[in-house]
Amino acid sequence: MNDLKLLYINSNYKLEIKSKYPLNKDNIDEYFSIIFKHKEEIEIEEENNLYYLSIKGGFKKNNLYYFSIKSEDVSFVEFNNSKIILKIKEKKEKLPAYWTNYLDEKIELINDKMKNYEYAFIHFTDMHIYTNNMKSPAIIKYLMDKTKIDDIIFNGDIITYYGFFIDAYDELIKFKEAFNEMKYVLVYGNHDSNAKKNKKEDFLIPLDDYKYLVANNSKVKYVKNKMYGIYEINNIKFIILDTGADLASCFDDEELSYLRDELLNTESDKHVIVLAHKVFIGTSPYVLNPTIEISDVGNKIINTINEVKDKMKAKLIMLISGHNHTDYYQNVGFNALCRTCDASYFNASYDCKYPIRFDGTINEQAIDVVFLNTITQKIEIMRIGCGDKKEDLILDY
Repeated sequence: MNDLKLLYINSNYKLEIKSKYPLNKDNIDEYFSIIFKHKEEIEIEEENNLYYLSIKGGFKKNNLYYFSIKSEDVSFVEFNNSKIILKIKEKKEKLPAYWTNYLDEKIELINDKMKNYEYAFIHFTDMHIYTNNMKSPAIIKYLMDKTKIDDIIFNGDIITYYGFFIDAYDELIKFKEAFNEMKYVLVYGNHDSNAKKNKKEDFLIPLDDYKYLVANNSKVKYVKNKMYGIYEINNIKFIILDTGADLASCFDDEELSYLRDELLNTESDKHVIVLAHKVFIGTSPYVLNPTIEISDVGNKIINTINEVKDKMKAKLIMLISGHNHTDYYQNVGFNALCRTCDASYFNASYDCKYPIRFDGTINEQAIDVVFLNTITQKIEIMRIGCGDKKEDLILDY
């Protein structure tokens, strides 16, 4: 399988294709997976055994076009008479035995624990796809197929680094393809939105493109034109915050008021979990005594929650974050957690506890199963993968 990288078209070019079989509008879907931001009509022309794929009216500037070759029958591709680099698409293989054997034992434990808990969800964060072994989507599906868990929470940072837009789009599309039609609760990460750290004018991905590619499958009811909102299931309410878009000035007064209002106005029979990508920040793990502390943004969130906590009708369960790539817990007047990254390689090296994660072992990925009992007000967190057993937690709220 060949995968033609994202094409971000700036003028009226055509895609030149050599194929063993005739191509037409009726069979093009057999050969190509095509993602268009807008619904344009495909045109196919044939000349001297070459096929030219174009869009009726021409490719438009700032529109998103992505062509993924599905068939080896398509042997060669050129774009505007210049060769495009082709790469072999990773085969969607079954999970290897070292994972399935391990997961089967965990699934037995999960199903046993579910007798004492009324609700459970999967939580993971900081995939950074270019530095990820990419087994977590298959692991999550395996867990969900064999348990009663229906909810996935991804706590931000699909994209690897502050880089070029073409790589960022490629990572978002990989996330979209990896989770296919699965629904999830999606939190906005700093790397998902901002190209060059705190420069607001240098945003990497326009928000409507990000939403089109990955947020459309989110279960969150986002505030219009924002990346914060709510998700409710049974008597559990998730408040999803945006601490990503501009780290220098994110979590503004408008979002602060939104958090305050949601906490105060939630009904008394509800139990609340707050999700935010960035709450804690740490020093480099390579210094003598690495430390973790609450970030400026985290202080805004924590102070706001503590201001209204005693006035809430609902019960606050916890605040969960990612970003810092290290497992960490602190009681800040309530339960506040940071969970480690799902990434490996250099992104895992930021983890003070588990900086080296060998391929071919369960340390490749880091995922949590979170169990809740709102009657006994108990939380239990089970680690799947890196930090197995060591990062399990049992908390009251």
